[in-house]
Amino acid sequence: MELRWAGPEDAALVEEALLGIADADPAQPAAGLEQLRGDPALSRCPVDFAAEGAAAEEVAPRRPFGVVAELAGRPVGLVWTVFSPADAPGPGFVSAEAPEVRLWVRDGFRGRGIGRTLLGSLVLEAQARRLPGLSVSVDAFSPAVRLFFEAGFRTVGAGGHGETMLLSLR
Repeated sequence: MELRWAGPEDAALVEEALLGIADADPAQPAAGLEQLRGDPALSRCPVDFAAEGAAAEEVAPRRPFGVVAELAGRPVGLVWTVFSPADAPGPGFVSAEAPEVRLWVRDGFRGRGIGRTLLGSLVLEAQARRLPGLSVSVDAFSPAVRLFFEAGFRTVGAGGHGETMLLSLR
């Protein structure tokens, strides 16, 4: 597996990942791309990622960043950050300084450690940028709850059928 920084060229991959994340709950009807684009809480995921190879000190701390996992040149996973303002919070919002994490692994590639590797890379970059933490919203039924818990995230809120988790980096 190869890892690389996400870049502007990954806009279509971000949309594919958002659809996969939105459709992860079998109790909910499948989301369409137009529905996602029209839902501010789901679509807030800028793809103005930093230039490939940019050192942490060269990028604004609040600029989104992400990592793509590839197997044989094919993207199989993506993790990225979303900085939401306090007046328009996303589903995993804790504070404007702690970005929300979006993590997706393509069907057929889950359970192989790809998500764990992607998340570990994202945490290292967040530490290099001296961010205070990372937050995430995870459906309670998802195996990702365990992944985030094992990475040090702790539940700080619950609602609907999901949990809001926070990883403190300070």
